[in-house]
Amino acid sequence: GPSSSQDSSLYPLIEKMFLILNTLNSSMTQLHSKVDLLTLEVMRIKKQIQPVEAATEFQPPPEYLLTSEDCAS
Repeated sequence: GPSSSQDSSLYPLIEKMFLILNTLNSSMTQLHSKVDLLTLEVMRIKKQIQPVEAATEFQPPPEYLLTSEDCAS
């Protein structure tokens, strides 16, 4: 009947849809691996920057800090 001809026209459409989904899936996988690489790179850069940050946050020992008496004089 007419329903069977409708089914046969649906198959190419479904096939095309699966092809698009597969393409999308592989694109997503590629994107994911690129994001992973970027994350690793950012972590590597952060590690290089950290020693510099640690140096700027260095606190001199207490005997070198001005006391309130020193400031008053």
